[in-house]
Formats: sequence, C-alpha cells, structure tokens
Amino acid sequence: MDWIEAAKAHRQDGEVLRAGECYEKALDFDRAIECYRESGAIDRWLSALERCGEVFPAAKLALERDQRPRAIRLLQRVEATDPDFREACALLVEAFEIEGHFDLAAAKLDEFISTFRPDFATADSYSRLAELWEHAGHFERSLDVLEDLRRREPTFPNIAARIEALKKQRSASGHLFSTASRAPVGETTAFVGEIRYDLLEEIGRGGMGIVYRARDTRLDRIVALKRLPNAFRRHHSRALQFFLREAQSAARLNHPNIVTVYDADQEDNQFFITMELLKGQPLQTVLRERGQLSAANVLGIARQTCRGLDYAHSQGVIHRDIKTANLFVTTDRVVKIMDFGLAKVLEEVRGATTLVSGTPYYMSPEQVLGVNVDHRTDLYSLGVTLFELATGNVPFDSGEIGYHHRHSEVPSPQGLRPDLPDALSRLILRLLEKEPDARLQSAGEVLEALFEIDPS
Repeated sequence: MDWIEAAKAHRQDGEVLRAGECYEKALDFDRAIECYRESGAIDRWLSALERCGEVFPAAKLALERDQRPRAIRLLQRVEATDPDFREACALLVEAFEIEGHFDLAAAKLDEFISTFRPDFATADSYSRLAELWEHAGHFERSLDVLEDLRRREPTFPNIAARIEALKKQRSASGHLFSTASRAPVGETTAFVGEIRYDLLEEIGRGGMGIVYRARDTRLDRIVALKRLPNAFRRHHSRALQFFLREAQSAARLNHPNIVTVYDADQEDNQFFITMELLKGQPLQTVLRERGQLSAANVLGIARQTCRGLDYAHSQGVIHRDIKTANLFVTTDRVVKIMDFGLAKVLEEVRGATTLVSGTPYYMSPEQVLGVNVDHRTDLYSLGVTLFELATGNVPFDSGEIGYHHRHSEVPSPQGLRPDLPDALSRLILRLLEKEPDARLQSAGEVLEALFEIDPS
C-alpha cells in the first residue's frame, strides 16, 4: 500500500489524524508530526517525535502538556553531547524538585555543574545545589557545597550565616524538627531543646510535598506532617502570606469529612503543615486496585464528599483540586477531603508559570481559563471524580485536556458503564456542564439529588 498517497487522501478528506498515521507508517515523520500537532493528538505527536530521535523537543512538549513523568523519562535520555543537554539538565532538575525527588534533583544539578564548570556553573548554581541537598536531608553534602562556594566566593550573600545555620540543623535538626534516629524511642526530645516535631518516617511524597508520620512532642500525639515543595523557599515573602492565610482557613474547618489541620508554620523558610494522621487509603489507590466502583459505593463516597464540601463552602473555603488523590477512605469507611487550600497556595506562589492551580484532568472550564472561580469549580471537579469512580476513567484523558474541558462534549458515563443507574449518569453530566450556572448550584443540592438515586 502507498502510505503517502493514502495520507494525502485522508488529509484532503479532512481526516488529519489518519493522515498522520499513514505518514508515520511511511516514515515521513515531519509530516506525521505536523498532522498530529494539527489534530491535537498529543500522545501520537510525542511518540512520533521519539521515533524520529527528537527526544528533547518531545520532552519539552510533555512538560507543556503537564505530562511530567514522561518528560522526566525523556529528559534522562538526552546525552551530554547533545547541544540541548544544558537546558535538559535545568528542566530535569526542576521536574525532579517539583515531584519531591530532591536527591535526584541535586544529583542532576551536580552532574550539570561537573559538565559545564566553569562556563555555566554560577555561584547561584552552587547555592541551589546546597539547598537541594539540604532539602533531601543530606546535610554533609550541603555543607561541602557551601564551604566550597565560600572558598571561591567569600562575598556571596549570607554564605557564612547559611553555613552556621546548617551546622546547627545538622546537630539538632532545628528547633521544630528532629529525626527518630537521634535517640532511643522515648528519649528523642529529652535533651535537644525546644524540638516540636519528631519526624518518625516518610509516608508519602508528590507535587504537594513530602508527608511524614511525626510525633508532636508538646501535645504527645502522632500527626501527619507535610513539608511543602521547595519552590516556596524561592518565593518566601509571597509564599508565607498565602500559605498562612490558606492554612488558617483550613484549620477553621471542623467536619468529620475533612482532614483536621492542627498547625501551620515555617522553619528556616521550610513551610509545613500538620494534620490528623489517617489510617486507610487514598481513593486513587482504591480505584487503581478495583478499576471501577459499584454504584452503591460511588453514591456513598459522593454523599460524604458533598457533606464536607457543603460545610467548607459555607465557611467561604474553596478546595480547587478535588480528585481521587485528595479523597481518603479510612479503615472505618469515612471519606476525608485532604489538602484544602494548598492548590490556591501553589497557584499564587508559582504565579505565571505553567503550574497552575488544580490538576488538568479534573479542572473546571473556568479554572482552565485562569479566571476567578467560586465554589462551583469544586462541583465540576466532583463530577469528574464521580465519572472516574463509576467508569474507571476520567472524561478526557488524552489530547488537549484543557480544550476538551472547555469545548468537547462529555461522554455519557452510562455509555461506558451500561449498568450505571440513569439518575446517577444524568447527575454526573449535570455537574460537568461547561457553564457554572448550568450545574447544580451547591454541594447541598448535589447531596439531595444523591439521596434520591436508587443504586440498584
């Protein structure tokens, strides 16, 4: 078969995606990529770039489309002899840091410095390397970098003070944090001054930071302590303002379906928040194990989530990032909404970067546009979440996700899951209306509708 002629025929008929597939089969990657770009077929576009050896452009495209894990994999394939290696290193450092892999970010930055010193390895590069090693908990490596920087640049701002502070942190882990390995159990805080939290073990990490199981030594209780992303440290004054404001709003919330926030503060520009330690699993993990949930389970989860949202919205607090990863199911089958306000904090701190508030697969059309949102944005994200729980997939999982949320018709949940009750399918579609005014207008209204649905 003449794939080129077939491609031309498909393109003439307006079937751009099929034209791209034919061009790719003919190994005409340039025209295949052009077709995939035009049709918005992101995955095929990325794959074609990879196949023709355009690894770095593929990585940048993956970052633009918020496919960070794929971008990381691609950036790691860029060789030191590649003319784009310097930029690839910088992007990879940032990607690792955003994902909370501070040790990997530091190792990559170290490689970058070793490769390009002295042409591009500025004093600021060494300063950032020290920060990354410190954030990863490698205080000795951080000190080595700072000492080397002081020898080369003795006038570098605050270098002596940073070294002294790090030495104190190494010996006492600051006055708020310590690690359980410093002393036998029961004696971890007896002789180390005003240590507030003992970090016992890491229990999770991601774009929102690293979570530890910790002991509050003042109140003698076990808590979850979340250290927020390192990006906060580079926007200190602005970050502190928004972080404390949002954390205080979250701490005012007192509801059985919302994770209780105990404390929020910052230590040496390291922001943290403490909350109740939950036993169970995030809904994302439950869904990954089961594929999809029964209608009865979807309704039960939705009702509990709506109770929490209705209460939060009555207090003037909007979540902005409702998704399966932020809904936790305890061993007592209680649904808890996590991370209230943190999406707004990240949006404010990161400003005009591509890292906007929310998670693309769950974002409302108005959130995609970056305009001011109200509580109804949470209802749209709830609709996406219920769609995923009922069918096993989000409504839009490929191509231009933001475009689909704003313009594309939502597939019927019942079309993907025929045994789903009609009323539940209709409710999900109502929540996923493009215009906020067309949705149900409050979580309370959604809750009433949920109780009218028969799961059988």
